Amino acid sequence: MDDQAEPLNETRESKQAEREEVVAVCNCLTAHIELPINRIKVRGCLSGKISEFEKLLKTLESYQDNGMFKKHDRLVNWAIHHYEERKNFTMVLTLKIEKSATYSYQDNWNHAKKLLNSVINCDPLPEYSDIVKARAYYLLVAHMRRKEEYRKSKTDLLFKFLERSKCLLHNYDSPEDWAELYQTNGCVWMDYMSQLPIDKRNVEEEKAMDCFRRAIYHSKQDDRERVQMKRQSYVHLKFAMMHLHCSTIALAQENLCTLNDIKEAEKHLDIIQSKFGDTIPKATRMLLSKTQSDLFYCQGQYQQAKDKAEDAHEHALHHQFNTELNTLKERKDFYLKKLETRGRIQVFFCWFLFVCLFFLKVGTHGGTSRIV
Repeated sequence: MDDQAEPLNETRESKQAEREEVVAVCNCLTAHIELPINRIKVRGCLSGKISEFEKLLKTLESYQDNGMFKKHDRLVNWAIHHYEERKNFTMVLTLKIEKSATYSYQDNWNHAKKLLNSVINCDPLPEYSDIVKARAYYLLVAHMRRKEEYRKSKTDLLFKFLERSKCLLHNYDSPEDWAELYQTNGCVWMDYMSQLPIDKRNVEEEKAMDCFRRAIYHSKQDDRERVQMKRQSYVHLKFAMMHLHCSTIALAQENLCTLNDIKEAEKHLDIIQSKFGDTIPKATRMLLSKTQSDLFYCQGQYQQAKDKAEDAHEHALHHQFNTELNTLKERKDFYLKKLETRGRIQVFFCWFLFVCLFFLKVGTHGGTSRIV
């Protein structure tokens, strides 16, 4: 893959904007959404309008997000073979991208990367190849940012791939892809922000917030329930993490959370539960428990924080959401240490109080006996 290509400059897209719309998010967040003129309406298997394709993709997504990976693999392998025979190569590449996502959930980086690279470098090019390649690029970034080496030392490469994805999508009206692209872009800004000194994070934090607002906006332009639920629930989780400053254990140790941050985080978590309720898939529910554990920690409720982190860890272990296992174990251990430290302080305080009361009592009795 050539990573030296010239990325599209953001200002070039801005110049083609026809208008700006101000979109309210959570009654307190607004974003100026740029809408380029005359985007191409997507048709065919990527449109979400043909039941044959949409039903298949919806089923695969449900299997994936609920940890049913064996069922997912059987169905996606059958479907790839089926559409190869029908020479629908756009659908074949779309299914390969879908297949890479299960590898990502299970932390199988090499297989995910191989599949996505095969899509990016495909030849000959099928219909809507720009959209398919754009999707492969931003999902490649989503996989890469989970690796510490990319997250910490190759951020420029991640941003370059995201710009390439944006360039490929530029002329198309595909809300699902724009929403996930901006969500992934916001996550990379979060990663970058976490490496900066506390007083240098404001610009990066606002860039991440802006990306998440755009992701919410674009998800609302797609009338499919599955798209709205997945993108909006994930983005509201990211908003909550931004307010709690707990995207990593290192940030959690800084404990920068204010009372207003806690209230804002609670709003976002409440939106997920009230809007999507019982329809939340297991992967999202696991991430919700993880974020709730951070909320409890910021409120000083260490036992509840540890319990929620343990619930999330058991959930990830049971359903093979392996990419989250390490971070959840870190949280469990961190909150346990906080509990132990608090316990030692409480024991010491009780002992100190007992000693003070003892000497106070002895002194009082001694003084009384001398007076008598």
